[in-house]
Amino acid sequence: MGHIRDVIVIEESLVDLVNRTFTTVTRNVGYQKIMSIKEKCTYEPDPSDPQSFTLVRREAWIDSGLKGVGSILTRFGVERFKSNAGGATKGLTFVLQKLFPHRHNDESLKSTLWCVYKRRQIDDLMLI
Repeated sequence: MGHIRDVIVIEESLVDLVNRTFTTVTRNVGYQKIMSIKEKCTYEPDPSDPQSFTLVRREAWIDSGLKGVGSILTRFGVERFKSNAGGATKGLTFVLQKLFPHRHNDESLKSTLWCVYKRRQIDDLMLI
């Protein structure tokens, strides 16, 4: 079996000007029989300091319907998602620091990551 390099995904974005939130929902369209992934990111002002800090809540629902190896693929997907989410948070923090050097420091983007495995929350919660 060859490596899967490209997967078609759909991303939907919602901007709520009243509540000052930005939400993205991304899901794969291709290879769903192998692994289904849905990610939701919600960006909102931190209530403790809404002018300086942004809270990011990342959630992922990952599942594989393949018999026999489905749980192994799902665990692999969860670990890959956690690894990629850490890099995405660092990248976003880097860009924000470059765009707004006077307003952002290393703590300006607080991110919490939740992964859901077969509709149950995974026992490890990772703060990035």
